[in-house]
Amino acid sequence: MQVIKWYSLGNNTVVEANIIRGWQTQKKATIFVVAITVFILVACSSLRCIPALDDWLSGPPQYLHVLADMHAVLLATAAGNESPVLVIRDDNQSCVMTDQTANQEITNIYYVFFYSEANRSLCMIYYADAIVSGSLVPSKTLTPGTGQNFGRAFSAPVNVYPVFHSVSIYPNTYLSLLHWRTDSKYPNTGVTGDIQPKGFSTRSMPGSNRISADISYNDLRAAVAQRHNDVNKVLNTSIVICVLLVCLSCGRLGTLYQRMRRECGPNYPKLHLSIFLLEDLNLIHEQAKKARQLAQQEAFEQHRAATLLTRSRETLKTRLESRLHGLESIAENEAERRRIEEALAQADPETMMSVLNEVEPHIGQRTPEQRTTLLLESLKEFCTPEEFERCRAEAIGTLTRQDFRQARAYIVAKHEEFRIRAKKLEEKALNADNNGIG
Repeated sequence: MQVIKWYSLGNNTVVEANIIRGWQTQKKATIFVVAITVFILVACSSLRCIPALDDWLSGPPQYLHVLADMHAVLLATAAGNESPVLVIRDDNQSCVMTDQTANQEITNIYYVFFYSEANRSLCMIYYADAIVSGSLVPSKTLTPGTGQNFGRAFSAPVNVYPVFHSVSIYPNTYLSLLHWRTDSKYPNTGVTGDIQPKGFSTRSMPGSNRISADISYNDLRAAVAQRHNDVNKVLNTSIVICVLLVCLSCGRLGTLYQRMRRECGPNYPKLHLSIFLLEDLNLIHEQAKKARQLAQQEAFEQHRAATLLTRSRETLKTRLESRLHGLESIAENEAERRRIEEALAQADPETMMSVLNEVEPHIGQRTPEQRTTLLLESLKEFCTPEEFERCRAEAIGTLTRQDFRQARAYIVAKHEEFRIRAKKLEEKALNADNNGIG
């Protein structure tokens, strides 16, 4: 089983490159199959729907071959399959001959139908294997592989003598009625009379008087059109198979396209179907990966900027609040206090910085205790309440025992210590977030 690995960014996922390469291979193979199948579909549809091409593929109608086969089947049935009944193609008109007659004992009968599509002729020769008492000369040797046998089989070559023959030549006007594209209605009701080959005789021909009566016009048309119908069945089947194959292939392409959109869509919104079909999926994947990395970097920068802004705002807020606390008991600084309160209410860093720059020059006018308190307020951003209280007690003690300079040095040292610690904790948290994202 193939294991798929994923790279993730929040809710966005990009498939590993080797899986994309597999999809690219599948896409190319499927497009190739669709192209070949569509070509075959167009070719088969053209052959099926254009009569000239359809008839060319089916070949010329085999009128005389069909007539010979049907006469042979009927004669073999009428004779009870007691004699061989052969059908042979003959374009040399070897049927033109003279019957030989003699007072002799006829031992075997051989019915042979010769047909010629070029001459539109059908010839039936009645051969016999005889015990010769006169000067009869054998005219033909029949073998088991001669023509197509519809009657009794024979296993060895035999020399035969013609006893009777008859030739029928069919006019084009009649044969054209048998074509599959001709109106199936026959102009005459006396069909059997036209089908009856002229010159056929019932003399010594068992069942021959039933040959023509058993052949119908509709059966002839169906037999002539049989090869044409078989070709059309193959074309229809091919068309159906091609349509199904195209549908399945398009469905496969649609599945691959939806997968690529799901994997690359958030980072590659311009992945249209035309781009999917024409461009390399590996290139699309690389572009989506770069877009993912840019989105990750932008998200990190935005997070960092937001953190810095929040920290700056909190620092300014703390310093202004410390300044405000130092003004609460001094009535002459009421206007300054209102300005600080308004800046805190707006929470705008630029406004707070502007107000702080205006009021900080007056810090030197405060007592050492007030100045120490203001400096201590800057520690709240980086330490816990317990640590702040310990630092506050130590700073006040240092101010009482020594002077403001020593207390200020202590507060600055603790501020730097707490600031460095807070910075390390923040970097550690950001690294943990990045590891979770990657």
